[in-house]
Amino acid sequence: MTRPSLIVFQDAASMVDGPKVWLRTLLYSTAKRGNVIEGMFVRLRRDNVRQTFSFWGCGERNELVRGSGLYVDQSGVALNHHFSLSGDSYRFEFAPGDYVVEIFALLVGRRGPLPLTQIALHLTEEHAKALKNVEDMIHFDLTPESGGYAAYVRRRPERLASG
Repeated sequence: MTRPSLIVFQDAASMVDGPKVWLRTLLYSTAKRGNVIEGMFVRLRRDNVRQTFSFWGCGERNELVRGSGLYVDQSGVALNHHFSLSGDSYRFEFAPGDYVVEIFALLVGRRGPLPLTQIALHLTEEHAKALKNVEDMIHFDLTPESGGYAAYVRRRPERLASG
């Protein structure tokens, strides 16, 4: 997995799927025949809090599907990956502080999850307050010069009217 170019925290309290972490990355395989990913999940760690976002969806903006059976070859697959809490998880709140984002894949034929990467991020008090507004998200953009992530508040785009 390449370092994600974008990681987003979204506290979608009024949405059905609740808080969400999503990211944009390229998954690739070093195996000649490739690999099949049957599942992915994200674990967030902050102080003594650990929360697993186990519901995985992938795809592009208007073509998001539940993740399952994604074939990844040597040339790779670049997609958005969305992670939400499962239906039986307790309510999670993004609080200010230092986070470690751990990303795991479940590969067909492999016992146990494969750790892909872990990334350190900092959520400021201002950003945590912004996440209380369902329309705001926190974007962490990879900055090539520093190799770190720059955070900023971004308002969700207007939803297209159905009709």
